[in-house]
Amino acid sequence: MPTVLAVAAHPDDIEFVMAGTLLLLKNQGWEVHYFNLANGCYGSTQMDPKQTASVRLEEAKQAAGLIPAAFHPPICDDFGVLYNDHALRKVLAVVRQSSPTIVLTHAPEDYMEDHQN
Repeated sequence: MPTVLAVAAHPDDIEFVMAGTLLLLKNQGWEVHYFNLANGCYGSTQMDPKQTASVRLEEAKQAAGLIPAAFHPPICDDFGVLYNDHALRKVLAVVRQSSPTIVLTHAPEDYMEDHQN
């Protein structure tokens, strides 16, 4: 079965950029994997980082469940999406586990540095 891996920097990036494609592929029989690198901990002015990360994790799991897609947990806090050996090893572990036919991710040139990393 063909497999697609969606990799995005932050919670909600997949929903805004890739969800439509993921749904179309799922409807064509593809296996779908969902992977946000950061946990979204700094994505609120109303909640502290720990609470925000917890809420964002549940939102991401729910979004993956709607497709449905295999969910891979985040590997770092916000501002921790860096191009380094530690992050690459964690990302490669997910890539190896999911064995994607294709990978959907951010464009190489993007308005946000985290997306480019």
